[in-house]
Amino acid sequence: MLDLRKTKTSIAALLRTRIARNLAWLAGADVATRAVRLLSVAIVARILGPEAFGVAALLLSSHELVKVGAQIGTGQSIIRAHADELEAVSKASWQLNILVCAVLAGIQLAIGWMVGGATGHVSAPYLGMALALVFLGMPLGLVHVFRALRDERADEVARIAAAQNIADCVLTVVLALAGAGVWALVLPKVLTMPIWLVCVRRLVKWQPQREVQAAAWGPILKFGLPILGSEALAAVRLNLDKPIIGAVLGVEAAGLWYLATSAGLGLTQAVSSAFSLILMPFLCKDEEGQSRRERFDRFAWTALPALTAVFVVQAVAAPLYVPILFGNRWDGAVAIVAVLCLTGAPRLLWESVVQLARSEGRSGAEFAGNALIGTAALLALLAGAQLSLLAAAIALAAVTGGAQLILSICLRFVGLQMTPSSQTKELQHA
Repeated sequence: MLDLRKTKTSIAALLRTRIARNLAWLAGADVATRAVRLLSVAIVARILGPEAFGVAALLLSSHELVKVGAQIGTGQSIIRAHADELEAVSKASWQLNILVCAVLAGIQLAIGWMVGGATGHVSAPYLGMALALVFLGMPLGLVHVFRALRDERADEVARIAAAQNIADCVLTVVLALAGAGVWALVLPKVLTMPIWLVCVRRLVKWQPQREVQAAAWGPILKFGLPILGSEALAAVRLNLDKPIIGAVLGVEAAGLWYLATSAGLGLTQAVSSAFSLILMPFLCKDEEGQSRRERFDRFAWTALPALTAVFVVQAVAAPLYVPILFGNRWDGAVAIVAVLCLTGAPRLLWESVVQLARSEGRSGAEFAGNALIGTAALLALLAGAQLSLLAAAIALAAVTGGAQLILSICLRFVGLQMTPSSQTKELQHA
């Protein structure tokens, strides 16, 4: 039988922890970012037409897909490393990040030319070149970010990200008003990279030390490659929808879908990212007398119900804010936005369970789950798109939400149950 007094005490204790403060800061920073981004999208949507949005959607979606290649588990390895291994793991992660991001820059260049050839848009190859520049700066700050997250300084990381994102939105509006066209949606990604880089390097003073031998790449890659695969599958599921919609229903439909997903999934994506930043460090820290799963349950029962209510309110309010913000020509996005908002709760549950699995070293189980979810989601989207955009949204929401709910229950209650001694042993071999 549930002890309500004990539950209330547990929730009160959780709200006083560092993770609660981090989540509050992340939420506050995200609210500011989303408000500015929503305003910027509303302004740009009144200046640019669906065709320009369609071209931008293809380029930015490809950029997000390519960026996933940097998720090779180096950051999670830094978070999980023992104190005496931290410098060696950090140096190995730095080396791997440089190598991987150089490859990603080349891939982004190639995609820019491919998009230009497919759409006939003469600027697309040059837009791809601009986006490739982002990957040149990433390796210089990634280790700093994850060392900050290891120390549960996610609130400070969030403030930096918010400053970069707000600058991105402001630049987008300025460039759109100046007549930059599709460049207004792409160029700010490059121009705001120095803000992030300078700030994260000031946040954590670290540089590779010559006298420290880098840790072997093998164990990091063995743990990280399933994470890379999982992140790639999730990114494909979240970004391949635009090309699918464009191929089946046309470029204008892709622009409408891009706007609808930005408005309907933006909050969910932001909260999921916040959970990813703060939950794994919270689960990995040592606490006597409490297992990781007990800490996970304490967090989940506090945060998930409240956020589910937020997503429901967002869906109900869609008919009010979409026409006001984006204009009458985007009325077709209202129902799609409302449907997509309802996918927030199951996705958040799944992303939370994923962090539990990573903290326990079960990255393979996470990969298998995302493979099933991604395959089902894209097939549902493709089937629904044969009818209409709304049918595509309904099919995507129903299939994805159901799969995430079922797999979350399985991953939480079936699998590895780690004891404190087994946690220590597992971390030593990471």
